[in-house]
Amino acid sequence: MSTKINCCQYSKRLNGGNQALHAFYVALLTNIDDASGNTIYLRGGVLNALWQMLLKRKEMFVVSDPFTAILLGCFRCPDVIHFVQSDDLNLFHQRGKLFNTIYRGSYRLFVGRRKWLRVFNSEFSRQRFNSDFSHFCGAWSVMPMLGIDELFPATQLVKKSFTRNRQYIWIGSAHSFKGGISFVKAMEATNCKGTMIFNGQIPEWAVSQHVDIISNVDKERIYTELMNTETLIFTSQFDSFALPIFEALMAGCSVVATDAGFLRENGTDKYIEIVKGEEDLISRIKYAAEVEADNTEKIDWLAERESFKSWVSELSRHFI
Repeated sequence: MSTKINCCQYSKRLNGGNQALHAFYVALLTNIDDASGNTIYLRGGVLNALWQMLLKRKEMFVVSDPFTAILLGCFRCPDVIHFVQSDDLNLFHQRGKLFNTIYRGSYRLFVGRRKWLRVFNSEFSRQRFNSDFSHFCGAWSVMPMLGIDELFPATQLVKKSFTRNRQYIWIGSAHSFKGGISFVKAMEATNCKGTMIFNGQIPEWAVSQHVDIISNVDKERIYTELMNTETLIFTSQFDSFALPIFEALMAGCSVVATDAGFLRENGTDKYIEIVKGEEDLISRIKYAAEVEADNTEKIDWLAERESFKSWVSELSRHFI
């Protein structure tokens, strides 16, 4: 018997973010695919989800966007695969007390109490969800995101080049938890030049004479930009997988991060420099600018290729 599946995500485009890819992949992993006679609809946005529920209430939904999950819970949709990517309950704590109170209350009421099938993209996500809602979702519910080899356009490590055209790069979206405004402030405070790659709209706060902006490009273009940049500044919070960090490391780009998500406890001291907040980030960039001229003995931290490959392999077993 054929079953129609709605992958309802925030982004309408497949390359507009990882959410749609995540939900699509989970659908495949749970044998809900067109090979078994089912039909998967990859649709984006809350309004699309609402429209589909009004028209075809008996269809199954795969969802990872928290707002769409709240909507599905409000309509008491029983056939839902809820793919949890992060610490969803605390995802918008920077948007103000009133917004956060309403969001957290709605999420607890309409999502946390639903007896949906839960799957998680990491052990970090599973533990936070179990803790927040007193659920017991076993380790079996941690499903892979995508194979590491499929995430990167290049299959081999690239040695770090010291003739790269750009100093700093940031990758993310306009959402406050991505921390892009901290990158802009850091570039202005240190009088440095940086590049920001946005998925989706470009916010007003990103417009600065110290920042070049690129938006809505494919993974190959992002990887090329990383290969031409010295350092990735990663300021996102609650990114359990931290995909830009993997992409940067694979491109031979060093990483300075305010939060490395799941990577925090997995060898970050060797390959990722962790800074404590915005002020620490600014101090780190100022120091780098001061010593740049005299730094004649730069270390190629990817020289130990086998060590790095083993580290990536150990991390990737959590996702593939």
